[in-house]
Amino acid sequence: MGMLAVFCTNSINILAGINGVEVGQSFVIGVSIALNNIFQLYGTCCVDDHMFSLFIILPFLGVTLALLYHNWSDFKF
Repeated sequence: MGMLAVFCTNSINILAGINGVEVGQSFVIGVSIALNNIFQLYGTCCVDDHMFSLFIILPFLGVTLALLYHNWSDFKF
């Protein structure tokens, strides 16, 4: 898990010059975290922890989706 966190943050920094790509990658990572939290809510002992993580990641997904839309409309081929 530690190596995954390091890889995700470094790969986002590498894509900083391309419009929409780093935001898209952040959105995909956020969706995967949200899905993991939703799946872990059923039949696990740490429901409060997963709900807290879900409450944090949902606003992040909303802001990231708005930024992705903004960058996508500015992207010119």
